Amino acid sequence: MATSAKPAAVDDLDETQTRMLNQRVDETVAKAGTPPQFYRNTPHGKKPQPKQLSTTASAIVHYLATSFSNYAVSVLTAPQTLFHDPFGGMLALIEFPFVHIAMWIIWCFFVVAKACGGDKLWDWFSTQYGFGLSAVNMLDPELLYDTSVKQVHNTARKSLSNAYGLPLAPSQVKTFEYEQDEQVTPTRFFNLDIAKSLLILCALVYERDDKLVVEADKVARDETLDPTSRRRQVSKLLLRSTRTVRSRARQWGLNFASISDFINVGGPFCGMFYPASGDERWIVLAVKGTSPDSFSDILADAAISHQNADAFFGGGNVHEGFYASLAPSAEADNDPYANIIYGLKHLARTMRKGSGEKVNLWIAGHSLGSAIASLLHARLLFSPQDLGPDLVLRQGYVYGAPRVASADFISRFDFAASQPFGDTTRSLWRVIDRWDIVTHVPPGLADQEANQDILPETSMLNYGHFGIGVHLTGVTARNPAGWEIEQGSLRGGSRMQIVELEKDPLQELDSQPSGAADRDLTPKTMTILGYTFDPIKAAKSALQLVGPLYDHFPSNYWMRLGLVKADLEVRQSDDPPRTDA
Repeated sequence: MATSAKPAAVDDLDETQTRMLNQRVDETVAKAGTPPQFYRNTPHGKKPQPKQLSTTASAIVHYLATSFSNYAVSVLTAPQTLFHDPFGGMLALIEFPFVHIAMWIIWCFFVVAKACGGDKLWDWFSTQYGFGLSAVNMLDPELLYDTSVKQVHNTARKSLSNAYGLPLAPSQVKTFEYEQDEQVTPTRFFNLDIAKSLLILCALVYERDDKLVVEADKVARDETLDPTSRRRQVSKLLLRSTRTVRSRARQWGLNFASISDFINVGGPFCGMFYPASGDERWIVLAVKGTSPDSFSDILADAAISHQNADAFFGGGNVHEGFYASLAPSAEADNDPYANIIYGLKHLARTMRKGSGEKVNLWIAGHSLGSAIASLLHARLLFSPQDLGPDLVLRQGYVYGAPRVASADFISRFDFAASQPFGDTTRSLWRVIDRWDIVTHVPPGLADQEANQDILPETSMLNYGHFGIGVHLTGVTARNPAGWEIEQGSLRGGSRMQIVELEKDPLQELDSQPSGAADRDLTPKTMTILGYTFDPIKAAKSALQLVGPLYDHFPSNYWMRLGLVKADLEVRQSDDPPRTDA
């Protein structure tokens, strides 16, 4: 069977990125510019100066000053707010002081920890006991290193090239589409294999070394270095920062390329996973979530004021911190969304050479990354022409998403997601692990359609989720399937099924956790006051006592997805469709 031109290999793409970076650094040396992955389309010809929130006094002062101004407005308007929105008004008066005092305390903790060498201590602990992984993954390193993970990705790849996210052979597609057209109510398919694969990729992007990215930014601004030296150092640092991510992706037959940081350098960012070889045509855009040891990530989560989204989304309000991470303001000097679109188009053009098929784009994120990923999906749903001629938006899978938007925005999204009627190829699946606390913040009542008409647009309770909520309940006597649809989230006159590829016994065995890993994961112990224990196991046991917090970790989502029973198993076959009754 003839195959089309295969995508560039990982190292080839890195060389391409490096050449682009080198050229653009040369062009901006006079302006002391930053590495190209940090900005694009600088407005008004101003020198790029990405916002870099950190544990410095200026960051917390800026945050508190902005928040205090919002709080002052709430107080000044409290009489009328308490009249037409009593619960929202009271929440505004109580929530602002509580959140901001908490931010001040957390900032003090980070400053003291850094002054006492906390960064170096954490790096030592991670290397010595946590297998060199981030805080998100060190408790369950098997999620990235179990030998069964490769089979999980191999199974999902059979569906990622299909518009419906189903493992259909070419001979099966026309029959399936005919059956879909014959249905009065269209069916949306949640692919369990894809959900597992994308969750692992969301966990993997936490393993970028953000310190090297920050260092690269500093080098790029160092006017004392000659252009050649600066170019070489920046390129090397950026490639080293994603070495772990690219190495693991290669083990699974995937390539990875980082595209753009968001509001701050070295914080949330997104990257692209795509097949390393063959004729598959798909890209997974994965957005990194909140790192527990990153104060800047926590600041983005805590910016709970509403932000008018007319300019970027055409209507509604969204969470200020999430909006600022993605959409540029009039005063912004960097444009993360433009970086993302540029990177996607560049890769899609390379992948599509020699093939008439468009490249499928799948979007995924966890925690803060799920909020940004949801907004990305919404923007591309509203404005698909942004992707150009080589890409087409498919489905999104987000895990542990907080409430993001107002009722007006949610209604706009629901309308766009159901157009045209019967098109089920662009669903946004919002996966919720049991009692995950992040999925309940900020407080809001806009989830339910019945509340959306009565909530004032500026109410603090006018927050809700959008997308189809799939609640992972675990297997219970009441719910043996291990999942349920979130009430009120499946709108637009459709129904859903959870599907997976039908596997033979050997494939089923290969996709189960094997207990074997392709690196040494033997726990290491420490001794304190004569007591010897495994610090990682102790930390995990302590965290499990706080169920709603532990339920937010990717490893717990992985465990719950493993308990889900699919409604339908699809057999992939290249045999001609049967015509007999």
